[in-house]
Amino acid sequence: MDWNKTKTIFIFTFLLLNGFLIAQLFNHMENREGDVEVEDNLEAQLDYQNIDIETELPNEEVALSVVRSRTMESLPEEAENNYDDADVFSDIEFDSETGELSVWLEEPYEIDEDDAWQERREFIDTYVYDGDSYRFANRDETEINYYANHENRTLIAPRNTHLTVNENEDGAIDSFTQQFVYTDNLAEQSISSAVDAIDTLIEANALTTNSTVTNVEYVYYSALSEEYVSNEVMYAPYYRFVVQEEFENENQRPDVYLVSAVEGEETIREP
Repeated sequence: MDWNKTKTIFIFTFLLLNGFLIAQLFNHMENREGDVEVEDNLEAQLDYQNIDIETELPNEEVALSVVRSRTMESLPEEAENNYDDADVFSDIEFDSETGELSVWLEEPYEIDEDDAWQERREFIDTYVYDGDSYRFANRDETEINYYANHENRTLIAPRNTHLTVNENEDGAIDSFTQQFVYTDNLAEQSISSAVDAIDTLIEANALTTNSTVTNVEYVYYSALSEEYVSNEVMYAPYYRFVVQEEFENENQRPDVYLVSAVEGEETIREP
């Protein structure tokens, strides 16, 4: 064996490896310096506009994917068992085409107007199958709508809620409709930082002087139109920001914004 030649190859390989590692180190340092510069600039902008961040920002290193939801063609046995109490439920009807279960109560569930939101929440948590997983979406005069979740993150899509609670003319709950869906992860996404999303909100004038960010979390969002009907819906990862303006009344709902967690560019007010 030619040891001189072998030694030369080892030395050359070692130098190449060192060169690669040094290049990676410099690249990491440059990226880190860029991140620090962005954070420093953002902090200066927040101070200048007196914008407070009163919540912990999500960790952008978490793995998030595009999520697909599909309606169930049959009712889960445990859900069916949940509604077999004849003293509470008068009738149930499942639609295999839409995955929707309609449930009617034996007697209307009275709601105290002074504590309506809390009492509706108690009703859902007590009587609706997997009720504590639903989150308020919107309401009209007699219907209150809620979103389901995937891995404890809300699935938000205009006109595509997963639970509708119906009230009669006296404000008592007399029925509800629940849509059953499967959810699964598809392509994993590269997640931008919450700092980038905040910068996007500032550039869009969504975060204004003297405002306060009270909550930031990951959700999944699908921009469905009102006319869109499908048994399969795709959702992308988003940041959900809750913002309290300085002069808002205490009883006024705060502003809510959705910012893409993938590109960090698009700002959408939650419907």
